Amino acid sequence: MFYETQKGKIYYEKVGTGPGVLILHGLGGSYDSMENISRILDGFTRILADIPCHGLSDNMEVSLDEISEMFVNLMSSEGLEKFNLIGISLGSLISQKIALNFPNNILKISLLSPAPFIDEEAVNIVSQWITTEDGGASTLFSKKFYEENKDKIMEYEKTHPLQPERLYNLIPWIINFDVRGKAVDKKCLIIYGKEDKLFGERMVPELRKLFPKSKVVALNSGHAIHRESPEEAALIIKSFMERDDGTLK
Repeated sequence: MFYETQKGKIYYEKVGTGPGVLILHGLGGSYDSMENISRILDGFTRILADIPCHGLSDNMEVSLDEISEMFVNLMSSEGLEKFNLIGISLGSLISQKIALNFPNNILKISLLSPAPFIDEEAVNIVSQWITTEDGGASTLFSKKFYEENKDKIMEYEKTHPLQPERLYNLIPWIINFDVRGKAVDKKCLIIYGKEDKLFGERMVPELRKLFPKSKVVALNSGHAIHRESPEEAALIIKSFMERDDGTLK
């Protein structure tokens, strides 16, 4: 399905019934990269969307703040005025913007491989993705997972190539992303990989400040949790969203 905005169309898939959940992928990804997480979240209406300049969504000149408003309006168009958020990497940046700009629309927030700001270390890693043979895959997974699944990973990269020309409009907004010094009064689940080279544990202290009501879980994974540990992450997220007090079972 497509949602029309003033700047272009956003593609999304709607699955299931129950409380709403907006699920956002990472940089260079698409909605279907989050399906392994979505399929475990039965009991929820899942909206899996292609972020502008990704997948089947149009290329647009938009800020992350504008994108956050687009997604709130999309959810409203589906009758989901209040909803949960799940975002990984770039999707986590947009999720933070939604939580900050539209707190009254948010139930709970689950952030995978998140960062509350972009530092030089992250920029250097991402800039290498364009020139490396594997599209930067070696920096996205834990060492063991990458070595044991290299053939499958490379095949995936061939069928899902990074398209840097589509990302140019977003890059300035991503590089300058910084929400430190702010706070969101919502329950938040933070999941990071112990071998995340892009963000990882170094981002947790500032994330805790941003989300005082947060719970932090570390997985034996790299940055691409949705591809390396989707079931484990999804079960943790589902437990978090189902509990009235926001605790984990």
